Amino acid sequence: MASHLQALAEELRTLSRQAGRELDRVGAVAGRVDDLSQRIGKLVGFVGGITRVGQFVGAASGVKKGLDVFVAKLLSRNRGR
Repeated sequence: MASHLQALAEELRTLSRQAGRELDRVGAVAGRVDDLSQRIGKLVGFVGGITRVGQFVGAASGVKKGLDVFVAKLLSRNRGR
C-alpha cells in the first residue's frame, strides 16, 4: 500500500511539473499576443491619423478650388462693368 502511495505521489509531482511548464508556455504566448495587439493598436492609430490628415487636405483643396472659382467669377463680372 505504501508503494502505491509513493507511486501516486511521484506521478502527482510529475504532472505538477508538466502543468507548470504548460502554464509557462501559455504565459509566454499571452505575452506575445499582448505585444502584437499593442503594435496593431499603434498601426491602426497611425493609419487613422493619416486618414484624418487626408480628409483635411481634401477639404482644404475643395475650399481652395471653390474660392478660386468664386474669385474668377467675381473678377469676370467686374471686368464686364
